[in-house]
Amino acid sequence: MMKQLGIQADFVGIGVDRLDYTKGIPERFRGIERFLERNPSTSDGLRFVQVGAPSRTHIARYQDLISEVESEAERINRRFQANHWKPILFLKRHHTHKEVERLYRVADLCLVTSLHDGMIWWRRNTWHARGRKAAR
Repeated sequence: MMKQLGIQADFVGIGVDRLDYTKGIPERFRGIERFLERNPSTSDGLRFVQVGAPSRTHIARYQDLISEVESEAERINRRFQANHWKPILFLKRHHTHKEVERLYRVADLCLVTSLHDGMIWWRRNTWHARGRKAAR
């Protein structure tokens, strides 16, 4: 799947969320930006893949959020890109469970930055993708 997405990286991070203001995606991107500022020697070895499933797109606030997330990814990519490498790959569409599971399997880290809701879903799905049984 990484080849299909054009990802060549030593270290892959992932975020999987509905595009919702409670998920903290712009804040997550700014955290990645801060990491790249503080660790310039690791920059071209890191690729962060954000899966963002559009949600409630008929509501203006959600349309604005999608624009903000896209703008932040583009801004950070412009700032740090080198040759063909960009730090953030934003995939704005719904993905099948199988696609998400493959991304979880190749990821070295997963960022969960929800501003309001919990992490139970993430923990169960990540452990399942890694072949482990999550405690209930």
